[in-house]
Amino acid sequence: MTLVWGNPLHPPGTGPRTHVFIIGVGRYRHLFGGAAPTQGIPALGQLTSPPISARKLAEWLIKGQLAGAPAPLGSVELLLSDSTDQNFSGTQVADATRQSINAAFAQWKSRCDADQGNVAFFYFCGHGLQKHVMSLLPEDFAESKDNLWKDTIDFSTTYNGMARCKAGTQLFVIDACRELSQAAIMDQDFGGTALITPRLGEHNLRTAPMLFGTKVGLQAFGDRNGVSRLTEALIECLDDLGAAEAGANWVIDTQHLGTNVQKLVKHRNVDQKIPEQHRQVVVPDGESANGPQNLRVFPVGSLPNVIVKLGCIPNSIEQEVTFFADPEQGPRRAAPGKGSWITKLPAGRYVFGCSFDLPGGDKAVRPAPRTYVIPPVYDTPIEVLPPHPVITVLPQPPSQV
Repeated sequence: MTLVWGNPLHPPGTGPRTHVFIIGVGRYRHLFGGAAPTQGIPALGQLTSPPISARKLAEWLIKGQLAGAPAPLGSVELLLSDSTDQNFSGTQVADATRQSINAAFAQWKSRCDADQGNVAFFYFCGHGLQKHVMSLLPEDFAESKDNLWKDTIDFSTTYNGMARCKAGTQLFVIDACRELSQAAIMDQDFGGTALITPRLGEHNLRTAPMLFGTKVGLQAFGDRNGVSRLTEALIECLDDLGAAEAGANWVIDTQHLGTNVQKLVKHRNVDQKIPEQHRQVVVPDGESANGPQNLRVFPVGSLPNVIVKLGCIPNSIEQEVTFFADPEQGPRRAAPGKGSWITKLPAGRYVFGCSFDLPGGDKAVRPAPRTYVIPPVYDTPIEVLPPHPVITVLPQPPSQV
């Protein structure tokens, strides 16, 4: 186990804190490409994105320390299995084996138990499989060909067992595939063991959202040697793109975080023209017995950003128009050039529109009705009525005979 930030114990009298447990598994000893592959294993190999994604999340949390949150950052526990190195900010991090995960989980859960106002934040990025339960695969998965699942983590039971934890707010992010392998289909003992099991009479009320990187039966995606799509969107939404209004303040809360991550990933699927079969499908889930809980609170007067994408109908004229945004207060913001415009703007009321040259040489301005934009994304094309600009047709090179 490796505590990369904070105290090994929750300091008495310090009030609620957010205690984070991050696991990123890319190096698998007994899968294809590993140091000692096991016969009869599921068709899974080595990964590059999970350790990168885990480091990125840890870096973001430590940098801002959830300042201004009802439960500021208290600790960050990090385990990595990386084929390149085990370093994090000068610290050698322990491997994400089942034994290390067990030990780190016990320490993390103990810190979370120290105050009912604590936030317990569990994050896993690596291989996952799902049958009747969701199973997470540590580095030493499939060490025994006679019992492939003995070291796997039964996340479904672990989630239910975490109701024994006194932390009233719990957040679980599972950035892993949820496919069903042939080995899982054939093996009656699929699933592994839980990190904590439910117990009668030890069920505390909790708000405990889950955020899965995909739906049951599908893959989750991470670009090779890059941060995974879910983790990238999660960090952006924890930063400000997941914000929702709460009276005079903007907050990141348990009610809107998952759905805003889902909206942001869906927007990126379309904007980046990702093929249908490779599109990420983020799934929020979980229970909310304590109602919505604030994870971050913005200072009064501080506004979150919104990704604004402006296009027009008909889209055939987009290449000839220049888009603009007129805020309720302040100067106009204009696109740097002609064509569709993607930018970030503070949440609020705007008049969006576009301008263009008419065939006779006059300038036309087409504003849309005033609208109120909130995170994470505003993507509504502007309807432009005739007369339209003249479409510039670039000359085609002569054909070669």
